[in-house]
Amino acid sequence: MNHSRVAISNIMQQIDTNGRLSLNSISFKFFETQAKAFVTFIQNNLK
Repeated sequence: MNHSRVAISNIMQQIDTNGRLSLNSISFKFFETQAKAFVTFIQNNLK
């Protein structure tokens, strides 16, 4: 079975001191593009 997933490049280098993800501007833009594509896919495939 396929599972939805989003890839974030160099994720371990983007973890802050509290262990939370803090995306840099390049990773944020890439993540945002993937998230929008995923939402569009879901919207287009709901019945």
